[in-house]
Amino acid sequence: MRLIIIFFIISLVPELIFSQVIISGKMENAIANEEVRIIYYSNSFNYDEVTLAKTRFDAKGRFIMSFNLEKPVSARFLCGNLSTNLFLLPNDSLFINCDLDNFEKSLKYSGRGAVDNNYLAADYLMSFTKNANNYSWFTDADRCQLYEDSLENENQKFLKTHENDGFSPEFLSYIKIETKYRYINPRYMFSIVIDPMRNTITRRQLPESYFNFLKNLDLNDQDAAENSNYTVALRRYLSEFHDSKTDTISTLGFTRIQKAAFYGRRNYDYRKSVFKDKVLDSQLSYFLHSFIEDYGSNTLFLEELVSDYKTICKNPAYIAIIDSALSKAKNLSPGSYAPDFRLIDSKGTFTSLSSLKGKVIYMDFWSRGCVPCLISMPHVRDLARKFKDRNDFVVLFVNVNDVKTLWEKFKEGQTQIGIEVFADKKQSEDLYKMYNFNGIPHYVLIDKEGKIVNSNMNGLPYDEAAILDALK
Repeated sequence: MRLIIIFFIISLVPELIFSQVIISGKMENAIANEEVRIIYYSNSFNYDEVTLAKTRFDAKGRFIMSFNLEKPVSARFLCGNLSTNLFLLPNDSLFINCDLDNFEKSLKYSGRGAVDNNYLAADYLMSFTKNANNYSWFTDADRCQLYEDSLENENQKFLKTHENDGFSPEFLSYIKIETKYRYINPRYMFSIVIDPMRNTITRRQLPESYFNFLKNLDLNDQDAAENSNYTVALRRYLSEFHDSKTDTISTLGFTRIQKAAFYGRRNYDYRKSVFKDKVLDSQLSYFLHSFIEDYGSNTLFLEELVSDYKTICKNPAYIAIIDSALSKAKNLSPGSYAPDFRLIDSKGTFTSLSSLKGKVIYMDFWSRGCVPCLISMPHVRDLARKFKDRNDFVVLFVNVNDVKTLWEKFKEGQTQIGIEVFADKKQSEDLYKMYNFNGIPHYVLIDKEGKIVNSNMNGLPYDEAAILDALK
């Protein structure tokens, strides 16, 4: 009778039994009570971080955690400042063993899912991704192409030698796609020259044929629709062969908002014409999410695009993200009160946004590791100097996603102009959500009443005119 009851209970909730994942392990040289986490990113366009489980090391460096998983995921294992990739399936039971003082070389897995993850560890040790991003070593396009080609061939051979190791079908599909599209973005990035010493970003003069690797992309690889390497590759294709081809004649006499709507519709419709099914869902969602972030003040036009999008997209999770982004954009539309926050400033005291009411505020969200931020900062500082004699204007430099001690060191020897505040990791995450942006630098203009003038300023000549208008 007891057996029948147990069987009946299992039959009622099979997902609770057979979708459970158990991750445990023992780490040499672990710090007792240090946090261990498993995370993944819910999609490849706004990269929402999802924590699957978290726990802490015990005194002997051991840990165990379990969680339910509905589908295969590419995840991350994090402890302290160390991390590695994982591939997880429902019902995996993975044991991780390593020495944290020699993390990458000592990493070993056992249990269900070990074969897949031992390959990931070996792939990482081969440094394929790291080496692919060494495109900055080269100045000659042919040499760079040969380097990336040879690295890709080596990676493919490495995968081929391990295909019969007993990979799960899901992992084999994932790693083939990962390897296939891993080298697209490094090839593209060779065309861009970033000089952090001079604070410049320029494009190399390259023959048109250099970008044939983008022309050869499968634009509708449905199996790869949610793979981050593939989605980035498609964005490079779009930026190179469509989105950058502006039609200035058609927009002569247009205002900035009218131009944005013209190019928004043009680029949205193009995506509808070339992509299909899951790839279409992903690419339209990414485009709309970025467009809402950049042009959130034009809510009527955005509502028109989102209404059309909802008749096309078949992914409810994507639709929910776009709905949320549009709702946030409406909350940040001109005339709405700017969300308040309170952060530590360069004097070690706290400054809140509301405490600056009565001044026009130009906010610059930036980080030391963001090259475009550093390139733009001298221009923002020049902007601050132009209005330094006015007591009703201030530039608020908001440092996000950074290290406080390094932020403090960065400011040494610099003449402070405006107000500088620091946001820790949690505060940075809150600000990104509060002000509905993903990338930096990001600029926001607020009037004397604390209301939004523009939640996404994007051009200093225009910004200066907008500031003067707000000061009136």
